[in-house]
Amino acid sequence: MSQIKINWESIIGNYNKVKTITNENNCELVTITKLFDSNYDFIKRIVGDSPIWIGDCYKKNFIKIPNYLKKMLLLTKLSDVFEELENCNSIFVSDLKILEAVSQLKKSKDIEIILSLELGDLRDGINPDNLNNFMKNALKIDNINIRGIGTNLGCLAGKLPDEKTFNILTDCYYNIKTKL
Repeated sequence: MSQIKINWESIIGNYNKVKTITNENNCELVTITKLFDSNYDFIKRIVGDSPIWIGDCYKKNFIKIPNYLKKMLLLTKLSDVFEELENCNSIFVSDLKILEAVSQLKKSKDIEIILSLELGDLRDGINPDNLNNFMKNALKIDNINIRGIGTNLGCLAGKLPDEKTFNILTDCYYNIKTKL
């Protein structure tokens, strides 16, 4: 019978290193849990009881994330827009149709929108060259709160963050901040 042995010390050590780097640079870390189906025991073992950001891209997993955590849903399909977003704090989006669908939901709280930029993982995201045009169209949609931009790296193609990627992300941030 096959077995998987999990090196908790290494996983927690790596998580803490990334968390330190993001804190030192005044960034927020979102821990994506889709690999282990948002299993609460796994989440608790890594992050404890801290009210940190947890994200997932699957509805079935997202619903399992405890509400005391800050929850981010990575919305890549229009069919994934659903009423349970009431328990969501933030949504990672790169499609205007998804933004329009979210704007039509009846929500009692403001859900922050983080626009996803395509910076090399080739999964989904807004091309940085199209960001200004995307923003102009997105700002015409009522009932949404665009809070920032981000990117999804190390997911499908294994693109690791590097200085060039962070420079592009930073340039995009300052570009939309000054132009729009």
